[in-house]
Amino acid sequence: MVYFFSLILAFCTGGYTHDFNISMVDLYVEDDQISVVFRFEKDDLYGCLFQNQVGTTVLPTDAQIQAYMDTHASLIINEKTTLELELASTTIEEDHIHLYFAKVELSSQIKTIRFFNSTLLKAFDDQIHIIQIHQPEKELRGFQMDKDRTTITVEL
Repeated sequence: MVYFFSLILAFCTGGYTHDFNISMVDLYVEDDQISVVFRFEKDDLYGCLFQNQVGTTVLPTDAQIQAYMDTHASLIINEKTTLELELASTTIEEDHIHLYFAKVELSSQIKTIRFFNSTLLKAFDDQIHIIQIHQPEKELRGFQMDKDRTTITVEL
């Protein structure tokens, strides 16, 4: 009986059992190089990739993840160079999935970053993204993004 009610609850809530929706994005910046790591709740990302199919056991392919990220995240460097975020690898740790994007080397020093991120926002009204910018010998900088703030511009 408990199992039956658990199934009903999972179906009615879209299968997501955490109280709030949060993801992390780490931007690692060093002179003329940048790399990006996204961390999502695995079920949240899979739900978006598979149109909220509850309890799917299908794992997304790298191509499916790349296609989703291509339409939901972007970086513009120094107000003119749009970077192609290329998925390099993924890891799964318990309930989280980490997406590692290839390090990009630019021809000039990075002075500004414009970051667009609309991942998971269509699925979750309360989705929050915590953005952290890591630079050698500088204090960690953090930003919050949500449905009302999908783009940030940061001067380094």
